[in-house]
Amino acid sequence: MRLGILLEAAPGGEVLTSLVTQASAAESCGLDLAWASSTPGAETALLAAAAVAARTSTLRLAACMPAGGHPLELGEGAAVVDNISNGRLTLVIADPGHDSDLLAETVEVILAASAPRPFRHAGRRWQIPANLPENDQHEARVVVTPPVVQTELPVWLLGLGAARVAREWALSCVAELDEAPAQAAKAWEEAAELIGRAVARLRRPALRPIAAGGDGGFDHHAVVEQLRGEEVLWGLDTAVLRLPGDLDDRARVAAIQRIATHVRPRLVLDVLPPGLESHWDAVLG
Repeated sequence: MRLGILLEAAPGGEVLTSLVTQASAAESCGLDLAWASSTPGAETALLAAAAVAARTSTLRLAACMPAGGHPLELGEGAAVVDNISNGRLTLVIADPGHDSDLLAETVEVILAASAPRPFRHAGRRWQIPANLPENDQHEARVVVTPPVVQTELPVWLLGLGAARVAREWALSCVAELDEAPAQAAKAWEEAAELIGRAVARLRRPALRPIAAGGDGGFDHHAVVEQLRGEEVLWGLDTAVLRLPGDLDDRARVAAIQRIATHVRPRLVLDVLPPGLESHWDAVLG
């Protein structure tokens, strides 16, 4: 199982400095993913991902952006961050208000914009190229530059309307923080019924909370049990863990280190040799 951390600024700190501190700790500890979300009145997720990219080299970066703005602008921003990070971006598009039609059209444009060829789009909300009357030149197609570094930009979907759109486009749908495992299992069963064996190529991510204390400590046995259970029930393979919002950066880094040393080995190894888990508990505390 791949493990990531949801980046959230510590209270009272400088936002980007806090996010970079946590992401650097996640990379140095061997975690797989850092997830940035857009915050009202603060930096967008793509800007946060760009800042983190400059201070990391291997950590996968997920940037969660809401649908609603012009998708071509979103596609251009994603392409820039993918270049800055040398191909480490996963773009998460969130449905902000149960508007699956808006999400679907946004996805259609993003997938076309990240492909290596010019395109045009004639949808209910957007016409691309717009060819407005005041434009001096009319174009038949457009291309986003710079092109993404990856052969294919990974796109995940999140939110109320995400499951339907994800099935339509054969994309990964992220299980939300409060989404019950049984609900996630049902969503993936419906996806398999619609797209068949192709569902096997999709990642199965989820956001999951960790009840860490003020020192960053938490019950790692409970976390491992929950994640293992969801892996068995519905195939969870990428868990993005959210820490309590009131933790300072020192506690967040301590919790990240505990995830790496206490949780990750138990999930990566399918079967532990006899006595190894009790030995880890005795040594690590």
